[in-house]
Amino acid sequence: MLSLGEIVRHIWMSETGIRRAALEGNWDYYEKRVPQGLFAILGEVKTLEAEMEQIEKTYQDTLREVAAFPLERWDEERSNEKFNIRRRVSVFLFVINEHQIHHRAQVGTYVRILTGGRASPYAL
Repeated sequence: MLSLGEIVRHIWMSETGIRRAALEGNWDYYEKRVPQGLFAILGEVKTLEAEMEQIEKTYQDTLREVAAFPLERWDEERSNEKFNIRRRVSVFLFVINEHQIHHRAQVGTYVRILTGGRASPYAL
């Protein structure tokens, strides 16, 4: 099980890796992540605040780079036989959203178990 800081770090690291694979055809993240495993690449989390700053920076980088990526190139295919991955840029980028949803639900479950409360800024 990952700590909250490790989940946040994992989210921004994988978003960066997915974005680079989609937009640049750069497979560096997968080259490390797949053979070494998640814990080997995460490193030590010092503070949750620092990880939250990095995730925000990563979001902004993704928004800026995706906005600059020509729309006519979104159907280009990215493939890597070593990792058995073959998908369009648009689908690759959509995976970032699915990954976020997965881990936000995970954090919500942790908060519920630990506090009995909801992981939501909205009062119900």
